[in-house]
Amino acid sequence: LLDTIKEVMSEGNNIEIRRFGTFKLKVRRARVARNPRSGATVRIGERVVPTFKPSNEFKKMIRITPDELKRKEKSIKER
Repeated sequence: LLDTIKEVMSEGNNIEIRRFGTFKLKVRRARVARNPRSGATVRIGERVVPTFKPSNEFKKMIRITPDELKRKEKSIKER
C-alpha cells in the first residue's frame, strides 16, 4: 500500500482513501531561514511536499483525551 501511495504521488497525483484521509502534494513557497548553528541566512527554494489530512471519521475513531494518551505513552516506555 505504501509503495503504491509513493508511486502515485511521485506522478503528481493526490490520493483519497475513504474513511481514512487524503494525501496531497502542496507547493511550499521559497523563504529565507537561518542556520541554527552558524546564524547565517539561508535561502530555501520553492519545493513540493506531501501532506496528509485525516478524515473526520478517522479523527472520531481515534479520539482520546490527552491524559489517556500520556498514560499509553508511559506504559509503552516502561516495556
